[in-house]
Order: sequence, then C-alpha cells, then structure tokens
Amino acid sequence: MGPPQQHEIDGFLSMVRNNHYEKVKDLLLRSSLQFLTDGGMGILYTKDGHGNTPIIVAAQQGHKKMVKMLVQAGVSYFDKNTSVGRP
Repeated sequence: MGPPQQHEIDGFLSMVRNNHYEKVKDLLLRSSLQFLTDGGMGILYTKDGHGNTPIIVAAQQGHKKMVKMLVQAGVSYFDKNTSVGRP
C-alpha cells in the first residue's frame, strides 16, 4: 500500500479540522481493515507542514469527540508540532 500521498494527508486532516466525525470514523475503520491485509493505517501517523498531527488539529478546533476517537484509534498524543507543542 505504501505511505499516504500528500493529497490523502491533506484530505484526512481537513476532515478532522472540519469535524467530519463519521467520515473520519469510516476512514479509520477502512484503514484498520487494510492494516490487517497490507499494512495500512499510515494515515494515523501523518503530520501537516507545521508538524500538526490529527490529534493536534482536532484539539486546536475544540473537537473533543474527534480527539477521543483518534486516541482510541492509536494516534499518538505525545507528538509535538513545530510551534505550539502538545495538544
């Protein structure tokens, strides 16, 4: 499958930023199934150009439910971005 392409990263982070909870949930479910077959889930470990992880993006927007789902999906909450730090 390979690492996610930039347009996939941008799309995923946009869904997180805009609180498209069900779309993100669906993507996480599909990614976890791909993980079982061909090493998917790379989208969880992506960062934008500022080092923002999906959890940082969700936290910056105040999307508590999204943050909780991302943590449960295995996104690291210890990562820092280039300017602000941890969420």
